[in-house]
Amino acid sequence: PGDAYRLRGDTPALSVRTVGVRPDGVHVVWSVNGGEEQRLLLSERRPSLWEGRFPPVIEDGEYYVVAGDTRSERFRISVLPRPAVTGLELTLVPPAYTGLSPQVVTDGNIDVLSGTVVKLRAETNLPPAQGYLEFGSGRRHALTPVPDGSGLEGAFRVAESDTYRILFE
Repeated sequence: PGDAYRLRGDTPALSVRTVGVRPDGVHVVWSVNGGEEQRLLLSERRPSLWEGRFPPVIEDGEYYVVAGDTRSERFRISVLPRPAVTGLELTLVPPAYTGLSPQVVTDGNIDVLSGTVVKLRAETNLPPAQGYLEFGSGRRHALTPVPDGSGLEGAFRVAESDTYRILFE
């Protein structure tokens, strides 16, 4: 037990070790923002070790543990939004021999010639500490957080058909 931060939708695990007289049961009393309390029964996995999971957390809440006639202090679970890319802008710079002008697109699915340079800017809902592109082929390409904390940016040269996803912490 203790205060914790969890991502929205997580199902936090809880382990409680009891000492002294073995209680008949251990449960957690959980409430969201001072609302109605819910009781979550923990299972005894080994002697004196009780475990269970909260339902998916969507809002901040508080809980305490009850074992027999003993009750813990209150603890808080603060819910954080899941990291997500909220916008994408790609500047496509075709190879010089084509004579084509750069093009800006906001759709991540692109068809380009091999040798095209893709300048990427991804907006995120949380300030990223670091990020990268992960290609379907297994290759990774680092992205740089933008100074104002609103997203990530980077550039890469297209060499072959592939898929990608943007990951960040």
